[in-house]
Amino acid sequence: MGYGRMAEDYLRGERYVRSPEATRRFVDSLPICEIPSRFVVAKPLDQTDPEQDTVKSVTFFVDPDGLSALTILANCSRPDAENVIIPWAAGCQVLGIYAYRELQREHPRGLVGMIDISARKNVRATLGEHALSFTAPWPLFQEMEANVADSFLQRATWRSLLQSKD
Repeated sequence: MGYGRMAEDYLRGERYVRSPEATRRFVDSLPICEIPSRFVVAKPLDQTDPEQDTVKSVTFFVDPDGLSALTILANCSRPDAENVIIPWAAGCQVLGIYAYRELQREHPRGLVGMIDISARKNVRATLGEHALSFTAPWPLFQEMEANVADSFLQRATWRSLLQSKD
């Protein structure tokens, strides 16, 4: 984004919220929390050691088919069907403060992100136009991982969906 457009957004607003009062309510509703660590490190999962690293969440950048699969995995062993949410928030807020908030729940939910159109515009070149994020708090990720074996991922419907992308 050029400085001209950034200045325009700053001076006139992005217009995602209708009024200054609504903006204040939005900001006040954010689940701001203290992070009990000096640093938060984001790195690929295969570069972590869950025995040594304190993993809080895992984020996937996915297309609609991947989002569907992750949503199914997040719900397949839970007693209800509302285990994935889409908070209205900036992309970084979903990956950060909303994921931390979910860790406080008895059954943390998955979070769909990258619905913020400013974030979508800025990451389109690297992630593609169809990418969304799915963040699983660590306990949910472990549950989802345990559900992979003998799941729909080994069935013909999923395989044919993947093959149709080739």
